[in-house]
Amino acid sequence: MHPSGLNPALKQEALGKLLSLCPHCRALASQLDSVVINESNNAELVHVRCRTCQGSVVALLFSTGPLISSIGLITDLTPADAVKFQQATELTEDDLFSLHAWLQQPSASGDLLAINR
Repeated sequence: MHPSGLNPALKQEALGKLLSLCPHCRALASQLDSVVINESNNAELVHVRCRTCQGSVVALLFSTGPLISSIGLITDLTPADAVKFQQATELTEDDLFSLHAWLQQPSASGDLLAINR
């Protein structure tokens, strides 16, 4: 393990394999900018944005011994959104039941329209 987390060379290789082209517009990797959102000893959450189309991917890079694996998700989140949602509390079943009950009320559609004004 690299002293500051993931080995930088392996990290670049993993990002290069995950995103050799923009998944939105197929722009070359040279058009992609990445920002580390969060890191631990064996994982990094990275936001990648294409300068050509402004499309984004959030990728989790994690170390399993000498190898780095990655999972990417196409998203419309900004790096700030990714931080905000990572720090948000999880939804519970009770939250979902409450939302469902609220949506059943006749005033729900009007309330939703009022929120967006």
